[in-house]
Amino acid sequence: MDNGTEKKPSLWARITAFFGRMRRAILRTFHRIRDRKTHVYRTCPVCKNVLRLPRVMGEHGVNCPVCRGHFTVKIKK
Repeated sequence: MDNGTEKKPSLWARITAFFGRMRRAILRTFHRIRDRKTHVYRTCPVCKNVLRLPRVMGEHGVNCPVCRGHFTVKIKK
């Protein structure tokens, strides 16, 4: 039975979690900038997951590894 006596995370745990989220966001942006000449990033229309695809011109069929959804991507130069 839940009496509402669950402990809240400590201040240190909340601070650590916050900076962990910030670090992941900064690294995600850094990787997008680093890979801008060799890869493109597209969002899966089914699960909204961001996919990193090789930058090859043309229209390609893509299978999402998370939800197995299939969609097409047109990549320009």
